[in-house]
Amino acid sequence: MKHFQSYGGTEKTPGFLHTQSLSPNLPSFESLVTCPSPGPFDCSFDLIHITKEPVFSTAECYLIIDEAEEIAKQQSWSTKRHGNYATTDLPLTTMPKTLQRFNQKLVDTIYPVLGEQWRYAVPDVRQLRVVDGFVVKYDASTERGQKELKPHRDGSVLSFNIALNSKAEYEGGGTW
Repeated sequence: MKHFQSYGGTEKTPGFLHTQSLSPNLPSFESLVTCPSPGPFDCSFDLIHITKEPVFSTAECYLIIDEAEEIAKQQSWSTKRHGNYATTDLPLTTMPKTLQRFNQKLVDTIYPVLGEQWRYAVPDVRQLRVVDGFVVKYDASTERGQKELKPHRDGSVLSFNIALNSKAEYEGGGTW
């Protein structure tokens, strides 16, 4: 999912929730990589964070996967939406149940966690906007399936991944 901070506060992406109240019950997270140069207020920035608890329950993940597979039967997985680093994906805006579930997680969990993790870079988490939310399908079991995404830098201020499968089901993955 890609996010950016809207300094003017006017950009809106249809389908995604833009106004949120901040939840005080944040999942705990750990910071994995710290920026080598100091940031504002003479502090260093942590660049990569990982939540210690899942954002979506196992049952919710299966519901998302099931909806994606059902919709892909009707319109097929997209492979041309991202020019430089194409993914096999479906936009969340084509998945009504998942979009509703995701919007609720934005309010309850995702925006508050991003606000805490990036408190020095994002002064007002309510200014965050979803630019491109999508479910990616990786498939290493077939010759034609997408097995990986080459290392790259996203064009947004903040990006995050939410794994829908258990770590026991794959090797690698994540952001670094």
